[in-house]
Amino acid sequence: MKKVVESVKLGRPVNENSVRQLRISELESKRVNGELKLGRPVNENSVRQLRIKELNEKRELGLVKRGRPKMIKSVTDEIAA
Repeated sequence: MKKVVESVKLGRPVNENSVRQLRISELESKRVNGELKLGRPVNENSVRQLRIKELNEKRELGLVKRGRPKMIKSVTDEIAA
């Protein structure tokens, strides 16, 4: 003879009309639609954003490179080693 075990839902019951649950469902629907924006909005007129824009323009022109410059070994260093 098999025993039938009924599962009992654990935890507090969820009130679907609570403010928190409404906000969670709203965020989930925005996430599905791709309308959810995370993080702090960017201020396009800030000094940092203007500097980043200027540096990107200079990089496109080849005036500024990223990273450290490579060290060039001189001939005397190779002879000494």
